[in-house]
Amino acid sequence: MTPRETFKPTANFKAIDASWINMWKSFVGDDGERPGPITNNALRCRCQNGDGSLICDTMNAISRKELPVDDPSAIRAMGLPDAELITDEQWGLLTEMYPSDACFEVSLSLNDENNWEWSPQPCCYCTDKTNRDLEAMNVNFDNCLLKIVVATDISQCTEIIALESTSRSSRKRKNSNTADVNVSSTDSIYDVKMKICAAKDCAPNQQSLYCHGTHMAQNNLTLRDYNVTATDTIYVMISADNEDYCWDDNGNIQKEHGFAGTMLFSSSKL
Repeated sequence: MTPRETFKPTANFKAIDASWINMWKSFVGDDGERPGPITNNALRCRCQNGDGSLICDTMNAISRKELPVDDPSAIRAMGLPDAELITDEQWGLLTEMYPSDACFEVSLSLNDENNWEWSPQPCCYCTDKTNRDLEAMNVNFDNCLLKIVVATDISQCTEIIALESTSRSSRKRKNSNTADVNVSSTDSIYDVKMKICAAKDCAPNQQSLYCHGTHMAQNNLTLRDYNVTATDTIYVMISADNEDYCWDDNGNIQKEHGFAGTMLFSSSKL
C-alpha cells in the first residue's frame, strides 16, 4: 500500500539511513551492538553547502507512487544511499533515544497539490553525478558476478523482447540452467567461455554466447566491445557437436580439418 492509502492526507514521513536502521534492528533483536547517534549524513548531498538530499531510486519511486525497480546488483548498491520511511512519531522516539547535535532531517509529505514532496529537495547535481559514475562502473567493471543462462531455444538468445520480459520471480529462481561467473569487462569472449566451461561443464567450442539479442561470435573481442554491462545477463546455446575446433586470426571458430585433403592424408601416397 502507498502512504496515501495507509495514512491521512496530512501524513508526514521521515527518511532514515537504511544502514543505521538495520543496525538498530539487529540491536533490538539481540544480534548486534547498540548504534551510535542518528546523523543521517549518508542522505546529505555532497555539494559544498550540503543543503540538498540524496534520494535513491526506490524512495523516489515510492514518492511518485511507482513500482520500484528490482536491481540487486553490487554496482547499484554503491550508488545513492538506501533509506527507509518512518512516521514522525517513530522519528521522534528514535532521535530522543539516539540524539545527535547535527541530525540531517529528510521529510516526505503531501503538498498543496496533493502530491508527495521531499524536503529538502533531492540534489540534482549529486544525483546526476552518481548516476554517471555508476554508468561508467557498469561498463568498466572488474571481478563482478555476471548471470549466465543456458538457453533451451535460440529465440531466448536472439529476441530482445524475450530477454527483457523475463519475470522478476524467474530471474530470482535458481535452477540447473543458471550460473554466476566472475568476469571483468576486459575479459575476451573466449575467457568467458572458459569460465562457463568450468561452471557448466561444456567445452568452449560448444558454446554460442548472446547478450541483448547479439551473437558474440568473435572470441578475441571483449565484453566491453560487445557493450555488455555488469548488470546484464548472458545467454548460452550449447551444441552437441564434439568435433575439434580452432580459431582463426579474427577470433572466429573454424573446424579443425588437420591434414584432410592434403598429400599427407592421401592413401595413395602411403
